[in-house]
Amino acid sequence: MKKYFCNLKTSISQNKKQYLIRLGCLLIGLYLFSLSIALYVPTAVGASQVDFTNFSILALFKDWAKVNEKTVEGLVSATNYKLALMSLYGFLLLVSVVFLVLSIIREYKITKDKKLWLQLIPLIVLDVIINVGLSYVIDGQIEMLKVIGYLDWLFNQSTAYQFRTIFFTIAFVLYIVGLTFWIHSGWLLGSYNSINTNFMRLTKLPFNVSRVLMDVLIIIPGVIMLLVNPISWDIKAKFLLNYVNIGTIGFLFLAGPMLGKTLGLLNKITKIYQ
Repeated sequence: MKKYFCNLKTSISQNKKQYLIRLGCLLIGLYLFSLSIALYVPTAVGASQVDFTNFSILALFKDWAKVNEKTVEGLVSATNYKLALMSLYGFLLLVSVVFLVLSIIREYKITKDKKLWLQLIPLIVLDVIINVGLSYVIDGQIEMLKVIGYLDWLFNQSTAYQFRTIFFTIAFVLYIVGLTFWIHSGWLLGSYNSINTNFMRLTKLPFNVSRVLMDVLIIIPGVIMLLVNPISWDIKAKFLLNYVNIGTIGFLFLAGPMLGKTLGLLNKITKIYQ
C-alpha cells in the first residue's frame, strides 16, 4: 500500500497538468450531469432509462406528485427521488461486480495473477461513495429548482408542452456534455458508468454498442415493475404517457453514439490519454 501511494505521488508530481484536467472534468461533469437530471425530471417529456426505472420504483409506492394540493396519478413526485436512485445504483453495482468477476476469472486462468482480484475493492468502495454522494447532489439540485418555483411551474398542467420540450432539450444537452466530462476524467465513474466499462471489458464490444445495450438493460427492471404493479391500467397508461416519449428514445438509442463522438472530440482537445 505504501508503495502504491509513493508511485501515485510521483505520478502526480510528474503529470500535474493531466491530473488537474481530469479533476476539472470530474467536477464539471458531475455538476452538469446532476443539473441535467434535476431539470428534465419534472418535464414529463419522456424519461431516461435510469429514471424510468426510478419512477417505476416510486410508482410501486404510489408516490404521486401533487399540484395545487391535488394528487396527479401517473405523475411521480420527486420527493423520494434519491432513495429510488440509490436502490437502482445498488442493483447496477451488483451487475457491474458480476461483469468484473467474470472478466477476472477469464484473465486469471491465463495469468494466474491473484492481484487481479484486488480490482474489486476500488470498484465497490468508490462506486458506493459516488452512488450515495451523487444521489444527494441530484436531490440537492432538485430542491434548488423547487425553491425557485421551477418544479411547480412544470408540474402545473397549464404549462404548455412546448415549454416542457424546450427544457427537456436543454437538459438532454447538459446530460451529454456532463457525462462526456465525467467519463473523460476516468475517476469516480459510479455504477451507471462502471457497468458499461466492465461490460466492455468482458465482451470486447465498442463503446457505442455496449452503452446502448447497458441502457436497455437498465430499463428492463422498470418495465417489469410497472407490469406487476397492482395499480389500474388507466394509471399505467398515464404513467407511460408521461415517461415514454421521444425523450426516452433519445436517452436509449442516441446518448451512446453521441457520447462516443463527444468523448473522442474532448480527448483530441485535452490529449490526456495520448
